[in-house]
Amino acid sequence: MSEIPQRTLSEIVHAHMNLFDPNRDGNITMDELRRAAARQGLDGETHQTIVALTRTYSEMSKLTNDQELTFLPKLTLQFPITKEPHLSTQDLDRYSDISKKPMPLGYENLIAEVNFAIEQTRVQENVPRHLFNARGEITPAAVQQGNLGDCSFMASLASLASTTHGREELRKMIHTRGDKFVVTFPDGQCATVSKPTTAELELYAGNNGNGTWPAVMEKAYATLLARKKGDVLAPQPSADHCEGYDPLGTLTAGHKRVVLNPSITTNRELHAAFTAHADGVVAMTAGTGENPLKMSAAKTPALAEVVDERGNAIRGRQPVAISGYHVYAIDHYDAARHLVYMRNPASGGELIRVKLDTFRQAFCGLNIVHH
Repeated sequence: MSEIPQRTLSEIVHAHMNLFDPNRDGNITMDELRRAAARQGLDGETHQTIVALTRTYSEMSKLTNDQELTFLPKLTLQFPITKEPHLSTQDLDRYSDISKKPMPLGYENLIAEVNFAIEQTRVQENVPRHLFNARGEITPAAVQQGNLGDCSFMASLASLASTTHGREELRKMIHTRGDKFVVTFPDGQCATVSKPTTAELELYAGNNGNGTWPAVMEKAYATLLARKKGDVLAPQPSADHCEGYDPLGTLTAGHKRVVLNPSITTNRELHAAFTAHADGVVAMTAGTGENPLKMSAAKTPALAEVVDERGNAIRGRQPVAISGYHVYAIDHYDAARHLVYMRNPASGGELIRVKLDTFRQAFCGLNIVHH
């Protein structure tokens, strides 16, 4: 493994302008970084730079958007102030100078965050790149949401991988054709994608040794969305990956679907919904709204207990707060004890459990797909 930078970020980017800024407008967009990440045959240094820039895009863009950085000699603000993240190639020059100087109050965190991302970025050598895990299995442990807001899609994948029927559906979708994958979704839509690159695996669905099938599915779904938007040249995942779309519907087309709002149902009604089609469940997901923390008058957080695959509490693991505006995969429901077992796709898919009453108060959307 190696670290960057032997050369600075600025030096690496300027040495590969055709890759990072192909239109030479002086700005590096997220779309340009995604296209760069999808390139085959990247050397380790360039790959690490793409990952570091993507992970710290918002922090780096502050160098453009903050007029106070004119305190640096010969580094005056030359770009318009924008509300959206806006990273220029000159920002990288500024960063190289800033990181070597004593920082004024308020900028230490910005530099520390970027430095941390660079230090934690590694070239992954000899990481298993098989489609499924070592046993040839599809497991929810393979699902690891990356640097994208596509929790709805990733939660749908994790939930499918948690059920017998769901795993059968996933196997039907993915086929190998030479060095590419052909993914045929249940609604008949089809997408052909190349094998995920190392950069893509670090930035998007990830590669935690349990198989790359989530990254293949993510690229395939992104290809469908790009096709609908007319952007046939950019079949990489994007920040609005699932905005305005129904990924669970695409992945489970042809099956029956029950949609409930737990926050306006009773425990009895929820219990009935979970148990009505227990033997035929294909996938279940649940989403939170703005505030999943309204568990009492004191506004204490809604907590979920971290458990092992057998459902037993893991010694030493503290309960975790349920996130707002996020979609979780439901692994299964324990009807005898009224417990909901879930996975957070953004936390490596670890198994957590909550009481049915806690689930009802914290979640505002529940999807149950069954035969």
